[in-house]
Amino acid sequence: KEIPLSEFHLFKLDRIKSILIIPMAFKEKLVGWISFSNYEKAKFWSDLSIEILNDFAHIFINVFERKKYENKIQSLYSSLEQKINEKTNELTTLLNIQKALTSELHVDHVIQIIADEARRLTKTQLGTVYFFENGKLILKVISGEKETQLPLGFEIPIEGSLAGVAFRTGSPYFVDDITHATGAFKEAVRLSNVNSILFVPLISGRKTIGVISVADKIHGELGDEDERLLKMFANSAIIALDNARLYKEEFDRRE
Repeated sequence: KEIPLSEFHLFKLDRIKSILIIPMAFKEKLVGWISFSNYEKAKFWSDLSIEILNDFAHIFINVFERKKYENKIQSLYSSLEQKINEKTNELTTLLNIQKALTSELHVDHVIQIIADEARRLTKTQLGTVYFFENGKLILKVISGEKETQLPLGFEIPIEGSLAGVAFRTGSPYFVDDITHATGAFKEAVRLSNVNSILFVPLISGRKTIGVISVADKIHGELGDEDERLLKMFANSAIIALDNARLYKEEFDRRE
């Protein structure tokens, strides 16, 4: 067959006398070809030879493409299996945390467990719990080895603070760099000594009673997964707090 001039020059440079090109198509889409070149003298290919090579190319490309799909399916299966294991471990961890929380009936101890487990669950360096009292958020507990100058009892205003945003909106609030965050309470920023921070409100019924915060991942950065986990954890924390407070009220009543 007639060869395009551009390709003819290439064949000439390579001193190719004749060439047979067998296309390889998969699902009616060209994915490659096999070529047979002769350099010493031109070769004539019979129809039977071409038919056999066509069949070979068809078998080869089908096996090749199916192997690719098998590898892709195996990869997807492994990924799915990993995610299932992660979710199973996650739910187990949350269940164990809930058991630990609900087994403790001393309010102050429950609050400390909340800070400890929030930090452990998100693998962060600092965990805190604030409660709403007298129009402000009051720091009740601190968890972690992160050096911070925040004192217990530290007061944060609802207006003009990052924690206040989560409290007012009833939704998580994440800041990846608090030193440049708009609306941050400057004194809290100075004393906290953290970079990124995630706030999640504590909502009992229809009432927001406080805020949990975790800051600075041990490895990596805080993100959507941490927010999702902390929101789930906050629900367990509220149940434990409500139980502990009811127990205290009943204990005080009997006294």
